[in-house]
Amino acid sequence: MKKILMLAFTATMMLVACKKDKGGDEPETIPTCATVKTVERLGNSVYNNTNAIKFDSQGRIKEENDTFESFLYEYQSDKITVTYSYPGNEYLSTLTLDNKGRVTKIDNRYGTFEYEYNSDGYLIKETSTEAGSATTSFTWESGNLVKIVKTNNGTSYTTNITYSNDVITDKLIAANVYDNIYGFDTFRLYQYFGKHPKNAPILEQNNNTNSGYTANYSYTKDNNGKINAFNIESISTNNPYEWGVSVDYNCK
Repeated sequence: MKKILMLAFTATMMLVACKKDKGGDEPETIPTCATVKTVERLGNSVYNNTNAIKFDSQGRIKEENDTFESFLYEYQSDKITVTYSYPGNEYLSTLTLDNKGRVTKIDNRYGTFEYEYNSDGYLIKETSTEAGSATTSFTWESGNLVKIVKTNNGTSYTTNITYSNDVITDKLIAANVYDNIYGFDTFRLYQYFGKHPKNAPILEQNNNTNSGYTANYSYTKDNNGKINAFNIESISTNNPYEWGVSVDYNCK
């Protein structure tokens, strides 16, 4: 499954931004940097990594680096470019924006991906040229994304999503959760893909015969009742997978 494979490069994260409130809550002021510590469990293997993130004056991610790879972000009124590089290689992704600031197309080394929204501003369709021609439909109810149907070369599989009443207000936590839910790489830019789910997901169920899975989401809250960490445990027809993200604004 594409999403699980992609997560193998992202993994468990501790995100820490500068200028913090006491107790590690997300600051009222715009953060300038973050430290990302990753721990991922795939089968019997455990992976650790540390990333450094920098934000621009508007609080947008402008740079992300670890010891092996880097991402550079450039924002313009009609597009966002993301440059991904590692030793000896560099790849460019161009995200085209409409007049409402939403992504309508992504061009990168995998192909072209086009996005459509309904009159309420929710993402309803992705069309891609990756591995031939694939379409993904998104169904929303009461402000939450509840069903995703992906069709490729005549074969379809469905993912159903269940939510709690909790709300994710931390943007770094949300960026990771929604990237995982959507099933494609949003480059941590979920705000540019229309309205996002209003509640925190707790269960994903995918019926793919070869790579189906059930994913359970659990959350940790700070003393103010705000979600500051999550964990995903996936039980699949392949290897078990676990991924978690915790956030602490402590950057120096």
